[in-house]
Amino acid sequence: MSDQWECLLGAGLRFLQIRTMDDYVHDLLYGDGVTTAWATQRWYGEIITEPGSMVEPYLREAARPEMPAVVRSGSEITEPKGHNRACLEIYLFLTGRMSGRVIDPEWLGEKRALYTVSPPSAM
Repeated sequence: MSDQWECLLGAGLRFLQIRTMDDYVHDLLYGDGVTTAWATQRWYGEIITEPGSMVEPYLREAARPEMPAVVRSGSEITEPKGHNRACLEIYLFLTGRMSGRVIDPEWLGEKRALYTVSPPSAM
């Protein structure tokens, strides 16, 4: 766990961490002010968390997206296209419900520039 999360937990603060890389959405890391845990992705928008966690009541409110047709790759069943977006939308719903700051679906659908700042190089 990083120092920033230890600092938040030390102060008794709650947090959610949504991490993405290219088209991939990682599991949701959250902290309730005492401990941290993961809300893990399963099949197309199904998110699993520990019973009694701070995320669980809000997760029950999240509407799971309609299941698309099963996608086959040879003899294997693969995750349907759009799985990562479905998980991201559920994570953003959770964030909005828990914080009172909801993200508009139109804003989410817009394309915009992504700017990153490289960490300073070691001297």
